[in-house]
Amino acid sequence: SLEAKVGKWYQLKGMLEAIAKSGTTQSTEIVVFFKRKIEQVSFN
Repeated sequence: SLEAKVGKWYQLKGMLEAIAKSGTTQSTEIVVFFKRKIEQVSFN
C-alpha cells in the first residue's frame, strides 16, 4: 500500500539524516546512492 511505502520512506529519510550527521566520506556516498534510489521512486 501507499501508506506502507510512505512509512518506509520516512524510515529511510531518518536513517539518511543520521548517516549524514555522522559525516564520513563513506556515509556521503551512501546518502548519494539512496537519494538516487529515492528519486526513482519519488512521491510527487
